[in-house]
Amino acid sequence: MLKFGRVSGGLYALSGRFVRELKSSCTYIPEGFVGEDFLISAIAKDRDNYSELGIPNTLFLAIEEKSYFKFDQLSLLNPPDYIAYLKRLIRYRLRDYQIVALTYFNRRNPGARLPHSAIELFEKGSYYPRLYWRGRYTAIDWLAVIKIRLSLRNRHNSAR
Repeated sequence: MLKFGRVSGGLYALSGRFVRELKSSCTYIPEGFVGEDFLISAIAKDRDNYSELGIPNTLFLAIEEKSYFKFDQLSLLNPPDYIAYLKRLIRYRLRDYQIVALTYFNRRNPGARLPHSAIELFEKGSYYPRLYWRGRYTAIDWLAVIKIRLSLRNRHNSAR
């Protein structure tokens, strides 16, 4: 977090002023958006193109040096952890695709408010992830793409 000047996971707090600014501008996180920490960092840094998100900027975002995550690690000896790990990998890949869709959306709709749902980012940004070979993570990648495609299909079917 210190190196890149971005918040990570649920390890952040927003100032009252920042929250009021978000409310007054009607800025919200799209429903189902997985990378909310990325989005909060981008908004706090006032970046629409996300190209400078790797650059720390204490003017917009303060990171507490003593903060850290503490969690129970998954275990090879606990079979239910295998499913938890698989779901986590799919979620990470879904997040990556949503961030790309967010970039496409902002390029096609400069200054527009974010859509209400993450799946609309794909539609309104005209970004539809493809299936391609990614080495050992190909199966995870394909599961994420299939999840996105099913969500898009369900959305179109319910709109009819």
